[in-house]
Amino acid sequence: MKKILFFLMLCAAISSSAQTLTVDAGKVLCSVEPLIYGAGAEDVNHEIYGGLYDQKIFGEGFEEPAFANIKGFKAFDEQWSVVSGMAQLLTSRHGKLIYMGSQLSSGSVEVEVRMDDVNAIAGLIVNVANAGNGADAFDGYEVALNARKGSFVLGRHQQNWQPVSDTPVPFNPLGQWNKIRVLVDGAKLNIYLNDNLIKAFDDTDSPLRSGSIGLRSFGGSATFRNLKIDGHDVAFESDAPNVSGMWMPLGEGDFEIDAAQPFSGRQSQRISGKRGTGICNKGLNRWGISIEKGKLLHASLYLKGNATKVQIALQSANGNKEYARTEITGIDGEWKRFDTELTPSGNDPAGRFCLELGEEGTVWLDQVLLSTDSYPFRSDLTDAFRQQHLTFLRYGGTMVNAKEYMTRNMLGSRLERQPYYGHWYRYATNGFAIPEFMQFARLIGTEPTFAINIEDNPDDVLALLHEIEPYGLKFIEIGNEECIGSSARSGYEHYVERYLILYEAIHKAYPDLQFINAAWWRPNQLETMQYVFRKIDGKCDYWDYHPWTETPQQAKNIEAEMAQMKHLFLLWNPTTTMRCAILEENGNTHDMARALAHAVMLNVVRRAAGFVPLDSPANALQPYEQNDNGWDQGQIFFSPSQVWMQPPFYAQQMAAMSHQPLLVESLCDSSDSLDCTATRNEQGDTLVLHIVNYGTSSRQLTLDLKNFSKVRSIRCLSLSGSEHAENTPQRPRSITPKEKAIKPGKPISLLPYSYSVLKVVASPSSLP
Repeated sequence: MKKILFFLMLCAAISSSAQTLTVDAGKVLCSVEPLIYGAGAEDVNHEIYGGLYDQKIFGEGFEEPAFANIKGFKAFDEQWSVVSGMAQLLTSRHGKLIYMGSQLSSGSVEVEVRMDDVNAIAGLIVNVANAGNGADAFDGYEVALNARKGSFVLGRHQQNWQPVSDTPVPFNPLGQWNKIRVLVDGAKLNIYLNDNLIKAFDDTDSPLRSGSIGLRSFGGSATFRNLKIDGHDVAFESDAPNVSGMWMPLGEGDFEIDAAQPFSGRQSQRISGKRGTGICNKGLNRWGISIEKGKLLHASLYLKGNATKVQIALQSANGNKEYARTEITGIDGEWKRFDTELTPSGNDPAGRFCLELGEEGTVWLDQVLLSTDSYPFRSDLTDAFRQQHLTFLRYGGTMVNAKEYMTRNMLGSRLERQPYYGHWYRYATNGFAIPEFMQFARLIGTEPTFAINIEDNPDDVLALLHEIEPYGLKFIEIGNEECIGSSARSGYEHYVERYLILYEAIHKAYPDLQFINAAWWRPNQLETMQYVFRKIDGKCDYWDYHPWTETPQQAKNIEAEMAQMKHLFLLWNPTTTMRCAILEENGNTHDMARALAHAVMLNVVRRAAGFVPLDSPANALQPYEQNDNGWDQGQIFFSPSQVWMQPPFYAQQMAAMSHQPLLVESLCDSSDSLDCTATRNEQGDTLVLHIVNYGTSSRQLTLDLKNFSKVRSIRCLSLSGSEHAENTPQRPRSITPKEKAIKPGKPISLLPYSYSVLKVVASPSSLP
């Protein structure tokens, strides 16, 4: 009886998993757009600067301050630096600097603070305990000034933020000094601003009676000087030579970051000493520079000084081995560019680049380039892009929202462009900018687009467009995720104003360009969306929409949102030609689930019947073990000496390589955790099925083909793995597509968590 019951249960299970996919090859639903196989590139997590941009030096312009410990203090969250005896935090996030000397339960503390960023909230923290890394990871009272609001901020931290008051108060503006003084008596605080009492506070709710003192800035950069505790000066002194933070000193010479005489940017590096004194660089995050035996490296740099010669070398990380050395002569008191070459005698996956004085004296150094190829792109990453068979590449993202991201700084020689205060990285370079992106996109055979800052000058944008004319731009985006942080109507009105100013100037000069608007889509705020639509309809070809597609089900849910957007566009104007462009599919992962999510998203886009002709997931690249912001979604991963691909890369590759121009009807008798589309060629002799099984069980799928000739062959290319499977440098091909032949007429086995592309070819003898 038990055997019979088991047999019946097994039969029921097999029967429930067996499904039929019916495809009518004669029923064409729509065309499939060829530019839906895209990727998004942005200098986030150093995917460009330190990655694709073939510049092995990181920090080539010496813009980074000297990153070193400050004697008597402990830094949290971000690296602090000492500049001319002042403590400085350069950040777009937050940082704390805690004095490790005497505790304070009763007494006075004062400091002068200069807010260097309009978003900074900066000042003192007192009675501090239990400090750690994290915006609110400490106990203590915060006494600060809010640069943007022009207010005095008081609050309590107990591993959280508990606001006490936020009061408008007059103080010296951004870039000028303000003195904050606090008289501490346990949990009683008397607070002075520029010697005027502005607040008396007695904490009776949750008193913090003693602790350390510290400095803090939240949301932006700030500088501090003249710190005093109980009337005694507390000095800010670095414990290391004054060498720009991405470089390291060599020898016992004198080093200075010089802001008075830079070649470009805000500062250069001065080196003084005997022969052999110098500095070295180990690339991004000091991970090391990849050196290959016999592979020529080109070096360019700017020098001036009274030491007429320097030497540059390639060495092992500790300097014990040397692979190449050359001498540069002819240095004098004016900035000059010097070019030379190095051919390594050995291999080293993590070496260093060194510059040393060739004689006693002083040199100033700026803008150092070390690259391997005649074009400015890392060759192994370029090959990886080619292998993906992308049809579309977007350059943009939050990087373009940075105030200093302006096209005027992207023209001319890469080494002579001004750096800028970047969003993701404070010391961003323009060594790779829009011209290099256009060159790269065409090099790998993709259609490019890029975004520009909405506050850019139209004449500067036109100058850039003129320079890149040889690359044949077809699409341009104005802005990125505009108004994402606020739903206020005024923000959208400002965006529309700037969009139209830039559009009118660009369209007049380049009437064939297609325009993409970047207003953040809010389906729950339709009055504002309709306002934007009506203002730019006829002057905009695409509305950029950024869905969150970390899981297949999230991607599946986008279908209804796309249908709603299309319905609204036609409701607002039945003759509109505006469509949707998905220029960022976003998520925090790069695993198998993300790969399936993108495969489902492509099915959704195919079924949208041309409403979404452009689709690009973020992000194209990611350095291994580099994550500045929570995004962990690179398709191609790399280290200084290795490149490997993640599951979403292969899903995109499979889809792009199997593109067919016509979508035909396909119906599955059960769509639970299964998503399918069917496409065919113009001749009607090749069918391609895109099938995603995002369930936890295997499926048996029977094909029922209508209006299709006798099948000659079926090839199945399948990508599968556990939900969170990914590739590692140790196992770079753990998750890769597998191909097999399927006998016509036999059921098709679909593994759990799999994306399968079936190519069905008709027999020539059966064709008319």
